[in-house]
Amino acid sequence: MIDLKSLVFYFKIECALCHSEMSVSHEVIQEKSGELYCTLCGKVVKVPNWEKLVNASKELNEYIGDSLNAKYINIILNEQFECEEEEVAAH
Repeated sequence: MIDLKSLVFYFKIECALCHSEMSVSHEVIQEKSGELYCTLCGKVVKVPNWEKLVNASKELNEYIGDSLNAKYINIILNEQFECEEEEVAAH
């Protein structure tokens, strides 16, 4: 089990069936090959393009996790971002 304190960021992935949220790291997504199981209803939640997500997350986590970078660089989610609905959501 990965200690969330060792990660700069992690993901909240919502089950499409019961809307339960799972907190998972990119390492868990990689271990499960993009197929997570909802702890509430048991549905398989597939993360689309999980390889892209894992590779980008590893590099970003390493960069921002560096002690010097961590002092001056933070990740902020842009609340004004509007997602184009071309990509299939986790299901």
